Amino acid sequence: MEKQALTLVKAIKDFKVYIMYSHIIAFVPNSVVKGILTQNGPEGKRGKWITTILEYDIEINPIKLIKGQGLAKFMVESNCQALDINFIGALDDQEEMETPQISEPFIVSPWYGDIIFVLLNLQAPPSLIRTKAKFLKMKSLKYCIIDNALFWIDISGILLNCLLKDEANKIMQ
Repeated sequence: MEKQALTLVKAIKDFKVYIMYSHIIAFVPNSVVKGILTQNGPEGKRGKWITTILEYDIEINPIKLIKGQGLAKFMVESNCQALDINFIGALDDQEEMETPQISEPFIVSPWYGDIIFVLLNLQAPPSLIRTKAKFLKMKSLKYCIIDNALFWIDISGILLNCLLKDEANKIMQ
């Protein structure tokens, strides 16, 4: 675990020019590594590491890596943000991007209500606790709004139409 903590410290030193005035979110593979780098009053080499980290605006988050799943989730989130997948709207030549609209039954639906809130407001509902809000944000990355309808984005990039409970029962019959 100390080697992983030292790796983060060395990376910070090597990329000092690039990260000096930026807020950095560092993902470490285990909460023990975060514990090593956020101890109170350590001495010796750990103390030097912590003083190095304190020079920067850095947030250390542990991420559970199980056969690359954590990295895959991180890549999906960053790719969706880079490609603006959840911000689909009509663009005119002189207008900025509009907020997508969705039909009322989806908004009040217990299945999709929170997901639509995240897509429209870019934040989780304030009533949720932090862990549930983070889970909801990750879950909503797989959805998008097009022409007043909600779609789920398949692993292969295919858009699948989301149905309400009544519509699903009707189709099943």
